[in-house]
Order: sequence, then C-alpha cells, then structure tokens
Amino acid sequence: MLKLEKPISRMAELLTVISIMLGAMTILADLGQPIRGIVNLFLYARPMSPFFGTFSLVISGYLFASLVFLYIAGRKDAAIMAAKTNNWFYRAWAVGYKDTSEVRERHERTLWYLAIAIIPLLITAHSTLGFIFGIQAGRPGW
Repeated sequence: MLKLEKPISRMAELLTVISIMLGAMTILADLGQPIRGIVNLFLYARPMSPFFGTFSLVISGYLFASLVFLYIAGRKDAAIMAAKTNNWFYRAWAVGYKDTSEVRERHERTLWYLAIAIIPLLITAHSTLGFIFGIQAGRPGW
C-alpha cells in the first residue's frame, strides 16, 4: 500500500480543505446576498437544482471526507507535538492515540480506503462547481 501519512499528503489535504471552503464561499459571494441564499437553500430547497446538489451533497461530503482524512493522517504528528509542547490543540487532535504498529496499520488502511472513496467526490465536486459557474449569466461590471 501507498504511504499516505507523509507530510506532503497532509499539506495537500489542508490545501484541499481550504480550497473547498473558498470555492463554497465564492459561490455564496456570487449570489449577492449570501445569508439569504443559505436560508432559502434550507427553506425552499429543490433537489433538482444544481445549487442544492452542490452544497448539500457534493461540497459537504467532500469537505467532511477531507477533514476526516486530514485528522487521521495528522494524529501521529499531533501526538508527538503534544508530548513535546503540551499544547491543548495537539492534545485534542491526538486524544486516544497510541503509537503502536497495530494502530499505524489501521490508520494506513483507513486512509487508503478513504482516499479511494474521495476520488468520485473530487470529480463530482469540481465538475459541479464548474457547471455552476458555467450556467451563471454574465453581468455588466463583473
């Protein structure tokens, strides 16, 4: 199996999480009234709407899976940092982590299957975001 606990994968996942949040905020900013758009999404949701599918299913699922991946991949380093610095953030991140070969193998196996599960979410999220921006009408001054 591929080693998915390397620092480069954690940096890539952090970049993924930040990009997903910025992509969602970009769509909300494009609405003109983002708070109203969020409220109306829950009040008057139409499942066939691309906006509904993008936010409720694709972006939230992709963001959740990426956050779980980032959390699991960083637990070992968080445990090391918690032992060195006694920082509350690292202690909370590494809570319950024991650095044994069994735990490392379980984390590696979980990360492998999670990475495979994220691929369809990745393709769907980026396709849907492109679709949303593609159907937006041009506005003067933008």
